Amino acid sequence: MISGGSPIPTQKRFPATAMTDRSAAGNPPPSAELPPELEARIAAFESAEPPGDFDGASWFWIILLGVALPLMLLAAGWWV
Repeated sequence: MISGGSPIPTQKRFPATAMTDRSAAGNPPPSAELPPELEARIAAFESAEPPGDFDGASWFWIILLGVALPLMLLAAGWWV
């Protein structure tokens, strides 16, 4: 504390709330099993082949925006 000053009063930001029972709140208890449609979606996702990394167009834009454009901007800033 700074000498000669008065302490700054602090307030609680969030009041404490009482814990509620899930069944009393109308929420069903959590189950250990997943719904069948969710299991099917997960299985389809896991069995799918991964997509390819880069194609020709991706490499073009990577080289243009990551190498050529910065080099042109550096050259323009150096000589202009």
